[in-house]
Amino acid sequence: MEQQRPRTGGSAPHEAGAQRPLLLRFLEMVDDRVAPTTLSKRALTDLCRTLEDQILAEDLEGTIIAGFQRARHFAVERARYEALTADPRRRAVVLTADADDVDDRSSRVQRVAVGEDHDLAREWFVLALTDACSAVLLGRELVATPQPEEADRQFLTIWSFDPTVVDDLTEAVLSSTSDLPPEQFAVVQDAARAVRPRVPEPLLVQRFLNAVLERLDAGQRRLTRTADDRDTARRELEAEQDRALALEWDAARSAVAGRIAQRLDAPLTAVSGAVDALTEATDPVEQQRLTGVIAAETLRTRQLASELQSLSDREPPMWEPVELVAWLEREVDDHRAQGTDVELASFPEAATLHVDVSRLRQALSSVLSEAESAPGRTLPPRVTLKVGEAGATIVVSRDGVGPEPAQLGAVRNPHERAAGTDPGTLELALAAVHLSAQGGALRLTSDGHLTSYHLQLPAAATAPDGRTDAVATGTSAAVPVASRQRSALVVDDEPAIRGLVEALLRRAGWTVYAAASASEACQCALEHHLDVVLLGLDPGDRQRLRAELDRLRPGTALRTIIITGDPTAGDEQQGCPVVRKPFVWAELSDALDVVAAREPVEGAGTAPNG
Repeated sequence: MEQQRPRTGGSAPHEAGAQRPLLLRFLEMVDDRVAPTTLSKRALTDLCRTLEDQILAEDLEGTIIAGFQRARHFAVERARYEALTADPRRRAVVLTADADDVDDRSSRVQRVAVGEDHDLAREWFVLALTDACSAVLLGRELVATPQPEEADRQFLTIWSFDPTVVDDLTEAVLSSTSDLPPEQFAVVQDAARAVRPRVPEPLLVQRFLNAVLERLDAGQRRLTRTADDRDTARRELEAEQDRALALEWDAARSAVAGRIAQRLDAPLTAVSGAVDALTEATDPVEQQRLTGVIAAETLRTRQLASELQSLSDREPPMWEPVELVAWLEREVDDHRAQGTDVELASFPEAATLHVDVSRLRQALSSVLSEAESAPGRTLPPRVTLKVGEAGATIVVSRDGVGPEPAQLGAVRNPHERAAGTDPGTLELALAAVHLSAQGGALRLTSDGHLTSYHLQLPAAATAPDGRTDAVATGTSAAVPVASRQRSALVVDDEPAIRGLVEALLRRAGWTVYAAASASEACQCALEHHLDVVLLGLDPGDRQRLRAELDRLRPGTALRTIIITGDPTAGDEQQGCPVVRKPFVWAELSDALDVVAAREPVEGAGTAPNG
């Protein structure tokens, strides 16, 4: 190696093979002649490309020595370096930690693989030695996590046009590469000695700075357009989701109405036949029997007509404040008066909610009718009320034979005609439709002996005067939603899934925030209180993000739901509810119930750590 040239300040470089980062040795050499700064990967890349472009734009001749962390990183820039060396007056030497299998025999770019353990393996630098100026750009990654997000990668960076600083870096690179095989070191040394560092012309530096500013401005405009496009796409997606939910409601209503209309044929036929027979009957007993048939089938026809009328109502839900405990007591008394065998369980003191009373009454009546007619039942159906911050649930429980597959299908997809037209199936489909119209859902659970129908109502709904109210416990007055409404963060890199979950949660009365990446999710956790986090990322990403969110907001890990089409053993071991894609609202609602029931960690959701 040549004798070390004198420099204006700093200390001598360390011996070759000292295995100390190039940046640290370089900082010791330059002392206070240059100040390091921290740049993102995008900013460092833009700075490198601007310097390379300027060499082409100014038609300068000379040598470029560059260091990339990995061969695959250089592969992204290969075309740029081939363009630089297309002119024989320019030469390029590229150092990478590893080699690749690309055939370089036709390339003018000289490649040197320094090895995975070399002290240059994590350095990213460009050393430009031209006939008009000399420049250096050096960055070393600051690693905070084992696998940081691409947008979060940060580099401690030095860049300068000072020839003494360029000379120092040249010597540091030569010192670091002197332990390479002689033929590789000779390539680096010849390139470094080909052109002496020199002071640039002021206008050339000014043009370089102008190019940097233009690139930054273009990048800012690009980001602005991207953000605007993302917001527009998000609004369009939300509108599409609203339209899709409206179409689903219309389809369910139409399908159930069609099946109810089919059922009208039986009682009308019975009434018509009984009337014809009654005109000819002379026996008083027969006349009484026929009159009873007419009365019973007429009542049945009126009930079916009432169901059809309720489905034909295309008006939005008519919200009104209802004290559920007193309302349920009255409804159960009415059913008893009509001959329905039903029990009323103990309730909380009070629970006021804004609901569509007509549709809720129809849903409850349909469920009670199916529960009472269930085969094998020996005990009266039992009605209970459960109230929580996430909403209220009316539970109708009965013994006997569990629900048929067609009945379960009618609950999950009330618009499917394959469910059939038997009374029990239609009753459940009707209840599901009426609950869906006001943002609720019907869910069935059964162990083969005990079956429960869960009529779920969201915590908040829009009242006729535009106010929002939520479930209130311990008082008959409605509690403002601002003090009770729950908040959720949806993290998924698929816009369609993210938008669907957002729409479902908002319809159920949640305040919803959305993020497409881990960085956006962490920023949201720092800015907002979160009751539930729904993760839909890849397995490794969601586990790291779950840990990071729990660090920022202690207790978040216990309030996380995994939404995935490919669950892993790690998901189950973490104790998180797992909702498989594709999912239905009932499954997601069950997971929300599980998470909402967990006791919050003291201090969770109030302030981030640190």
